[in-house]
Amino acid sequence: MTTEVSGPEPAALEAMRADYARVAEKPPARLIDGLVLLAGLGTAISPWAAGFSRYGDVSMTNLISGLAVALVAAGLSAAYSRAHTIAWVVPVVGAWIIVTPFAVQQTDAMTPIVINNAIAGGVVCFLGLGSFALEVLAPRHPVG
Repeated sequence: MTTEVSGPEPAALEAMRADYARVAEKPPARLIDGLVLLAGLGTAISPWAAGFSRYGDVSMTNLISGLAVALVAAGLSAAYSRAHTIAWVVPVVGAWIIVTPFAVQQTDAMTPIVINNAIAGGVVCFLGLGSFALEVLAPRHPVG
């Protein structure tokens, strides 16, 4: 017993992958992916660079969020044609970075943490929206 799977033809899939590969090779895509990677790494080290590493909850959250952003950016840089569907994760994590101090940290030293996370989260969110826009605006071949 065999079943047919309906979906795009292999030629259409190859054409879509070629389109995404062309988008990934353009300088704006490389620039945005590189900046997203740097923003993620900057967020990851920010508790130690900005001097609030003694606040464990927010420090670990920044570290994990920053590394997640950096991993997504590395995936987009290395294999955009296969990883383009996860570009939406970066702005979501950027928004999480902004609200982290309020969600996980209750301390009297909130001002430096809030300022740091607002800047880092805003940059990650903005760059993530740019990366996501590249995915949305990529040329499409009709499927079928």
